[in-house]
Amino acid sequence: MEGNQGKVLQVLGPVVDVQFESGKLPKIYDALTVENGGETQVLEVLKHLGDGAVRCITLATSEGLTRGMAVTATGGPIRVPVGEGTLGRHLLDGAKQVRLFGEEIAVNASIYNFQGLSSHADRSHLLQWIQTVKDPAPQQVFVVHGDAPVTEIFANTLREMGLSAHAPLYEEVFDLAANKMLAAGVELAPKKGSFTSDGSRPSNAYHELERAAMDLVAIIHASKGSPNKDLKKMTNQLRAVIEKWNSVG
Repeated sequence: MEGNQGKVLQVLGPVVDVQFESGKLPKIYDALTVENGGETQVLEVLKHLGDGAVRCITLATSEGLTRGMAVTATGGPIRVPVGEGTLGRHLLDGAKQVRLFGEEIAVNASIYNFQGLSSHADRSHLLQWIQTVKDPAPQQVFVVHGDAPVTEIFANTLREMGLSAHAPLYEEVFDLAANKMLAAGVELAPKKGSFTSDGSRPSNAYHELERAAMDLVAIIHASKGSPNKDLKKMTNQLRAVIEKWNSVG
């Protein structure tokens, strides 16, 4: 909920727990802000802990964050800003030429503005968004983020929706004005474990693993001062897990 106020419960390294009123919890992946030393620091919600508390990860150092500091919910996820000095801002302001890699480039394209997507937008979010782009409808869609099998599968989904979509390969050269390929690209070897056999991205499983790691970090920080025998036991258990997964594959 935008503007909802909370307070820092505890700070455990990069992990920050925040308390809100019951029933007014921010959503998972929502951004929170806290004033720290005259600067606005951003936290991202990773988990609901119950009883009005959320577990967050700080996007900067946690130095200076202390229990009781006021936290504000932004009401949405972290978004990429378009600032006054960015190239995007110059284009929105109607620049006829922009400088790229030391070369002045004429702006011949029509520029349209939209508010953006969550930094955690997945396949379904992207499909929902592109269906809203109708005036004008895109003449060509390039799927450029992700491993080759994943991008090609997503591009094919867009084609099934009636869009002209292309997943360019590494070093491919494409003339946007002429709408044609000038030089073919090179297919890179896929990264091990970066996608599943059907080309889908294991994002939900990964985020569950990420949240479990944050919980582990919190437990480790909370264990400071525990008896040495308990710390040694935990260390040996963690090393056993690490060695097991390092040996996989």
